Amino acid sequence: MARRPSHSSQRRATYNCSYPTSGIAGCPRWLATQDETSSKFTMVDATSRSAFARATGRTNSPPALSPVPETIPGLARSWAFTSLSFTTGRTMTIAVPATFSDVTPAWFQDALREGGMAGVELASVSVEPMPPSKGLIGDLATVHVTYHSGSGPDAFVIKLPAANPGSRQIGDMLHAYAREVAFYRDVAPQATTTQLAKCFYAGADEQQHRWAVILEAIDGDEFDVMAGATIAQAAAAVDALADFHARWWDADAPFEWMPGFDVIGVGGLQPHWLANLPTFVERYHSVLPSPTADWVLAFAPRLSAWSARAAREPLTMVHSDYRIDNLLFQGDRVTMIDWQTAMRAPAAMDLSCFITTSLSVVNRRANEASLIDRYLARLAMTGIVVDRSWFDQSYDENVLWWMGQFGNNLSHLDPGDDQTQAALTTMVERVYTAALDRNIGRLLESSD
Repeated sequence: MARRPSHSSQRRATYNCSYPTSGIAGCPRWLATQDETSSKFTMVDATSRSAFARATGRTNSPPALSPVPETIPGLARSWAFTSLSFTTGRTMTIAVPATFSDVTPAWFQDALREGGMAGVELASVSVEPMPPSKGLIGDLATVHVTYHSGSGPDAFVIKLPAANPGSRQIGDMLHAYAREVAFYRDVAPQATTTQLAKCFYAGADEQQHRWAVILEAIDGDEFDVMAGATIAQAAAAVDALADFHARWWDADAPFEWMPGFDVIGVGGLQPHWLANLPTFVERYHSVLPSPTADWVLAFAPRLSAWSARAAREPLTMVHSDYRIDNLLFQGDRVTMIDWQTAMRAPAAMDLSCFITTSLSVVNRRANEASLIDRYLARLAMTGIVVDRSWFDQSYDENVLWWMGQFGNNLSHLDPGDDQTQAALTTMVERVYTAALDRNIGRLLESSD
């Protein structure tokens, strides 16, 4: 069962740690006491929790014919999942769509009804696929509707696994589709301090390898990925991130299905990194400043050891792909989307991802330190006080992590359009330039 946080208005945690001047190392000590505050979010159904299939010996495989109990599949292949099943305790009466052509007016109406819009009757449904650049490992479409009876939003977003084989391979490797369905069913009801898109349907079919979510359509402010986040956007994103991390800081595995450094870590990716990073370096060498390519290749055989040490840090729930592409801005209000890689990990994983990928090189150099200060100050407002020198070390280690993980994921990916490829190349250049600016290679000098 998921751990239900105790109700309290006060949270206090203090972390400090002595690091060597170089080398990748885990924090040898910290002190922590905390109470957590939780309130029920009633608009999303989460009536049951997963149980570890490996620990209990139970599986929850659906029957071959409808009605099908929705499940998250057994995930023994994953680098970060233990084999498990997840059920909502509900019997579903509609099939999960495989492609947008399956999103018929009748299906969409039934999906909304099962998601809680009981009695609604749709007059028309129009599905408008978004360009590939809107979803790297998932395909998205805007669904426009009119109502014959009942009422609701006039537009929704539906998200399916990517049709692009390379993108689908990455999504399957990370079990991204199952994780996002589980997030909206299980985490969203408790993430009351985080601005999320309202979920109207989250469906999974283990046997057919199908997953789908229907979310509210949000009109966000325009931004230019190639130009990078403005300073105001960066500040808003950092504030939202600190609030999200504070909610789950050092929680005791609140969701049993969720992967994390405290379960089996990310060391299982090491063989993939060793196989894929040389190809990545060859493909992207023109934007990798010397000697950063050497650094990432040297880190690959040490990933497992780093993962084990990082697991001793205080962990929180992380988005694990916290980039400007996955945020919707409405002034200083930030809605976080794309929860396909949520996990328990060091907090610096998210902050380093956002700052190094989402700001231009010039803006990052000018504002990186102040944004880190802002994040830590925001945490301190919730009673979580973190030693800055410790956090800087964790931040740098996670920059090194992103060098390898982005390289692993992009080594063989052909996104299929020039705009998306240009954005990916810019992202890689920004991360590796940040690594050079911060002299990340020093971390390898005395590590295992």
